[in-house]
Amino acid sequence: MGSRVGGRRYSPACGSLTGPRPGSRYLRGTLNVTASANYIFIADDFTGATDTLATLARAGLAVRLFLDVPHPDEVEGLDAFGIASEARALGNAENAALMEEIARKLAPHRPGIVHLKICSTFDSSPETGNFVRAMEILGRALGMRSGAILGGQPSLGRYCLFGHLFARAADGTVYRIDRHPIMKAHPVTPMNESDLARHVAALGGKPPRLVDRVALHHQDDMRLAEDGVTLFDAIDDRDIARVGAYLQANAPILCAGASSVAEAVVGDGPRHSPEQVEADGPVLAFVGSRSSVSADQVRRASAYRVIALAPSSLMASCHVEEIAAAPCAALRRGENVMICLDASASSGTPRELAQRSAALIHTVVRAARVGALAIAGGDTSSAIIRALRPCSIAHCGDIDPGVSLCMANFGSDRPLPIVLKGGQVGRPDLFDHLANEAFR
Repeated sequence: MGSRVGGRRYSPACGSLTGPRPGSRYLRGTLNVTASANYIFIADDFTGATDTLATLARAGLAVRLFLDVPHPDEVEGLDAFGIASEARALGNAENAALMEEIARKLAPHRPGIVHLKICSTFDSSPETGNFVRAMEILGRALGMRSGAILGGQPSLGRYCLFGHLFARAADGTVYRIDRHPIMKAHPVTPMNESDLARHVAALGGKPPRLVDRVALHHQDDMRLAEDGVTLFDAIDDRDIARVGAYLQANAPILCAGASSVAEAVVGDGPRHSPEQVEADGPVLAFVGSRSSVSADQVRRASAYRVIALAPSSLMASCHVEEIAAAPCAALRRGENVMICLDASASSGTPRELAQRSAALIHTVVRAARVGALAIAGGDTSSAIIRALRPCSIAHCGDIDPGVSLCMANFGSDRPLPIVLKGGQVGRPDLFDHLANEAFR
């Protein structure tokens, strides 16, 4: 069950950074994973990073998540590692500089597969979080001439058929992505095109070649062209397995997509059992997501002292300590606290708001004892984790599909359980489940 650290049950499997679990290498096919970590993922936000971290950890791989490219000595013995970036919220100039820096630092690792982890709904705009430009820069800087895009993640209700993307909504209905009730109206990156080849072109890239589902299973020659990008259909596990064979046959390769890329590579090896984690203190939840799913989860939460916060107040305050006073006082009384940004109001840019939110949560975590931290919202989670600056992140288990329980390691300081979720995922009573059951 693990040992106690700071009053929390701390499992070596999810918290220790001393090396891989015995017998942890279960990669599909013949990809030779060595101590240099042949599978490396670069996520465009932190929520997405933890989802891929979870996918690899569940398959039994020794894997860790970092905020920057680690030195090769730091990942010795790991099967895979990831870098959580803020690329999803960056403009083109900043995004380009970031990808150039990441590629330069990755060169000594000589990875076989580089996974550019993006949202499963592919929402991206020409000006913000442009994954096509990021892919071009990474591929060129790493010398990877073959590129791929995996269009679906069936395990999460995302399907790509004949190059068109579909997504399951919270009520179970599957919509074409440009008709999805939430994604078609995304405040920053609305999806108004379901044809992913057209979407890539709109983002400034050359339209990818399509390997549709028919060709995927009947094409004997798995070699991919070296002068462009190939888009793969995927609507079920059989498709995912076949794409995995393509990726490994063409390594070294850069592939953009959701956590289905990791699913394609690891295959159906033994699954790692989740570890028990106990929160040593009350739960602090921060909801920066504006999705209707998150809003419903907030309405159903009854185990928290809820503090509603107008974005304008957060942006206007010169001292976050003033805003932090109320949640800190409640946490010191042992109450679970939920801080919610008003979804009906706006102030500043999304990035500015995320950074101010990060400063607030950093202040609260430093001033009051927090047993576990839950964050809803991809851009928000990236900013908050960067403000907290953990040495690395390990996966401990799954709360729900797409909702991971992780352990943030802070070196000599006590570790902190962290739950991160995107706007579209999680059970309706997620927050009360975290407060009443997940850490008990």
